[in-house]
Amino acid sequence: MKTAKAAVLGLVCIVGAGILGGCGIGPGLGKKDIFTIDGEHCSMAEAKVLLVNYQNQYADLYGVDLWKEESGQKEDLESYVKDLTLTELADIYTMDLIGQEKKIELSDTEKEHAGQAAEEYFGSLSEKEKAYMEISQKEMEELYERYALAQKVYTALTEEVDQEVSDDEARVMKVRQIFTTSEDTARKVKARLDKGGDFNALAEEFSETAKTAVNLDRSMIPEKDREKVFALKENEISDVVQTEKGYYIFLCVESYNPELTQANKEKVLEERISKAVDDSYNAYVKSARSKVNQKLWDETKLDTSGDLSTSSFFEVFDQYCGKDYTRGESEDSSGQ
Repeated sequence: MKTAKAAVLGLVCIVGAGILGGCGIGPGLGKKDIFTIDGEHCSMAEAKVLLVNYQNQYADLYGVDLWKEESGQKEDLESYVKDLTLTELADIYTMDLIGQEKKIELSDTEKEHAGQAAEEYFGSLSEKEKAYMEISQKEMEELYERYALAQKVYTALTEEVDQEVSDDEARVMKVRQIFTTSEDTARKVKARLDKGGDFNALAEEFSETAKTAVNLDRSMIPEKDREKVFALKENEISDVVQTEKGYYIFLCVESYNPELTQANKEKVLEERISKAVDDSYNAYVKSARSKVNQKLWDETKLDTSGDLSTSSFFEVFDQYCGKDYTRGESEDSSGQ
């Protein structure tokens, strides 16, 4: 099953609905608006497009049609789908507003692709689906353009990130470990190791986890201990390392594993990109003004009768627009 985050944006579900502070209908918020962020309005029609797609994507979760269940699972799923929809739309609108600040616009080609996506998706809808969504093809095109701009902004933010990850930053070492939740036990074990005690024997006697051989990267070690642990050479033993889970002692087996290090570079880069996007998003959110029509949203119900089966909104976006935003291959952010 493809979702918007996986197939469309790759956005790390940033903070979404957290930007939607105030409630109720007020200045700048129309009766059919679900929310407004800094003057940009999200309509009920747009929300219903996502609602229908998400409800059908999750309909046969784990091979069971949860919409036909009489248990509380149906109510829980409906609440989840509605929250997901609101969060998704808040993400899209906020990314578009960041794009406006950075003067990022869609090119004519990108707009054409969004229009093609809207034409195909709108044409695939049944009359009942169109009636439920209450959205025109023009409005559908505007929704696809919003998604396209959000993806373009996301791609632009990622391209600002240094793509080079050094071997040392991504280094993975192979170790054996002793873990205990007791600091006193950890200190006693370390004292015995310092006197020549056998690491494997002490691990078998005192370690509270059956897993003794592990691969370590820098993200797994508290910052204050990172340099000391990663300075270990083969057969050297670390000091006691305190973490949120408990206390560790490591025996270095291999200080640098090239294959694991190379694979870890992708993880390090993705974390770096995630942080860059989060930072830009959160910086915008701090000063953003927003309002959500909570009463209207609470009254909005999913139609799970089976008459609404569409679920291809994100797939169609990926088909027509996804190729425009491959990192490193997108058009110039000026839209020219």
